[in-house]
Amino acid sequence: ADYTEQAIRMQPGDLLFCFTDGLDECLGPDGEPLGREGIYRMVSALEGLAPDQMIPALVAQLLALAPTNLFDDDATILLLRANQASVSVADNLLAPFRYVRWLLGLWNFDQR
Repeated sequence: ADYTEQAIRMQPGDLLFCFTDGLDECLGPDGEPLGREGIYRMVSALEGLAPDQMIPALVAQLLALAPTNLFDDDATILLLRANQASVSVADNLLAPFRYVRWLLGLWNFDQR
């Protein structure tokens, strides 16, 4: 597989929408795959919604187009919002260990 890398500068409040190919392979009303452009159009139409409502609204729309959408292939959707918070190097390095402790039931993220 070929992958590309692109750097962007985000401003606080900007949203970054990421998805796997299971999403653009969803079928449209014509029975053809939506493709990236179809997903971009659907996401653009969600612009007025609050970020926490965007993914559920998109999933509902995809399932309304075809009941097998999102079930024929794995699909991952991430919606990230930029903020002004900075994270220390030490906190970044310790994050995987905190996650493993959380998986094992030994850590509560509210403990920081």
